Amino acid sequence: MFGWCGTVLDVDLTRQTFKKSPLSPDLARDFLGGRGLNSKRLFDSVGPDIDPLGPENLLCFAPGILTATPLGLSSRLHVSTLSPYSGILGDEMSAALSQLS
Repeated sequence: MFGWCGTVLDVDLTRQTFKKSPLSPDLARDFLGGRGLNSKRLFDSVGPDIDPLGPENLLCFAPGILTATPLGLSSRLHVSTLSPYSGILGDEMSAALSQLS
């Protein structure tokens, strides 16, 4: 009934493992939406000496804050990583336009 809401999935492609853990309600409240959660995760996990194209870099996916609400055309997906172009946070946001058809 509640799907994956409140769940964090860590996938390690190098070791071919995954770990499912609960998302802290305090963390979700303090860092709103996908951009906030991804930025916090990258800040805590990726240091300045990490190679953006190396296996230590993270690729974070998170839904936007209004996803799964009754508001039409409000679904978002945030994808964040350490950018190889700039060496800082690289962030992309996609709108789900499937509701138009």
